[in-house]
Amino acid sequence: MLIAFGICIALIIFLYFMLFLTAYIGAQIVTRTHVRPYPDTPQRWGLKPLRVSFPSRDKVMLSGWYFLAGEPRATVLLLHGFGGKPVGDGRGGKSRVLPWIKFFVDEHCSVFVFDFRGQGDSCRAHITFGKNEIYDAQGAVAFLKSIHAFSEPDLPLVLAGVSFGGAVAILAAPKIHEVRAVIAVSPYADLSLMIGDAIKTKWFGRIPGLSLLITTALHLVLGIPSSKLSPLRTAPLISPRFLAILSGTKDNVVPHSHSRRLYSAAREPKVIAEIPGGAHGLIFEDAPEGPRAQALRAAKTMLEEALRPLSQRYQI
Repeated sequence: MLIAFGICIALIIFLYFMLFLTAYIGAQIVTRTHVRPYPDTPQRWGLKPLRVSFPSRDKVMLSGWYFLAGEPRATVLLLHGFGGKPVGDGRGGKSRVLPWIKFFVDEHCSVFVFDFRGQGDSCRAHITFGKNEIYDAQGAVAFLKSIHAFSEPDLPLVLAGVSFGGAVAILAAPKIHEVRAVIAVSPYADLSLMIGDAIKTKWFGRIPGLSLLITTALHLVLGIPSSKLSPLRTAPLISPRFLAILSGTKDNVVPHSHSRRLYSAAREPKVIAEIPGGAHGLIFEDAPEGPRAQALRAAKTMLEEALRPLSQRYQI
């Protein structure tokens, strides 16, 4: 009996070791794979960008587009989502958020968007789920400052992001004091929670402790504790600047419960809009028309609020 029990324990330990090893190798692959550009162009949206290259804060060369609006009300620094596998379809970068670029340009905002390191047209580098992407955002702000693209109070800087980009915006905002407001679309609240939600629907999601194994493997690869990659930790630090969160109730990538968690963690001034039937990213071309139109109206209201001085803000 004792021998059989010992064999069972040894098999369980071996199984979990193999699961951890698989997770560790998977994390290495995900962070080292360069994400190809999404097949879309500004020209198809009637937009003509200025193509630029600039260094991140830690000197990784990045590729960006600058859309200069006529008589702009603000400059929007827009951060794109994660297009790599297993989260996306293996393609991503700045071209994936062209619907949002078009929205902001139509609202008379200049827009600066770039490819994060390891994605699109930027240099090959490890994808770090926010650890080093914060340096990318800081480099973009330094570039915009060098060309006098924003100034308070007449031409404010708004930091916006979609999905992964929304999470990075919340992580980076406390370190970027030039930002007046943050707009996060379909952001995740915490990387560990995101991993847990992602595997819950899989057949192997019932394995006890699997989420912890994957999270631990990823953080060993990144060399940083999970708390450092949690927008839940930094959301309260955005105040007294404005934070707007926009999500859809039918998001099949990031459950809208993440947006609720972020809103609860954040301090005033803040606002959240949940779009019934809204999909991930809300206004992408495959989004349902009704929720898409509602999301555009909510985003317009949020932008107006973001551009107001603190003393003039109202609640949506």
